[in-house]
Amino acid sequence: MEEAPRNILRKKLQDLVDGWRQTRLPGRSTLMETGNSLSRWKTDQHLPGLWTPSPVMVTATLDDGFGHGIHLIGLYASLCGVTLYPLGSLAPPSRIIDACQQYHPDILGLTVLRDDQEEALVQIRKGVSPGTLLMAGGPAVMYDPDLASRVGIDRVCQDLRYFLEFLLGYEKIEKQSAAMDTPKPDRKDSPCAG
Repeated sequence: MEEAPRNILRKKLQDLVDGWRQTRLPGRSTLMETGNSLSRWKTDQHLPGLWTPSPVMVTATLDDGFGHGIHLIGLYASLCGVTLYPLGSLAPPSRIIDACQQYHPDILGLTVLRDDQEEALVQIRKGVSPGTLLMAGGPAVMYDPDLASRVGIDRVCQDLRYFLEFLLGYEKIEKQSAAMDTPKPDRKDSPCAG
């Protein structure tokens, strides 16, 4: 019996995550090469994304002029089949809020480097739909365990492995939510800490 196309991609991504769990996450250039290689493989195999319909995600950095992490998140989110709206680096809160009001994302992914962005994060949380999962990564949210709860961040992602684990469990989380008749999942059981 031939394996379903979505399962082929899911298995390839799960194997990748399992490998990273056993060793450690490689450097950025290797992650980029791997992501680009997997994207070409997915195209060559004519594989669909992991979901129908696909989740929508807006990404941005608040205070990171380089955006290396958010570029990796975007590459792997697209590989998984997420409909992505990247706003780029150094996006002001008003631009992020406008994009969320325009695209109605399931997920808003932010990079936050400095701890002086608390006011901006509160403004963003208040300006986007309560149904949008606010996911953030970067030193400011990783090293201040209380910042996420103070500003309304739903998930703090440590690295790309955690993000991919979250996406691989996304469909299961969505189905659990639908079975309970809740409008949006309480994704507290995801690998990205809540």
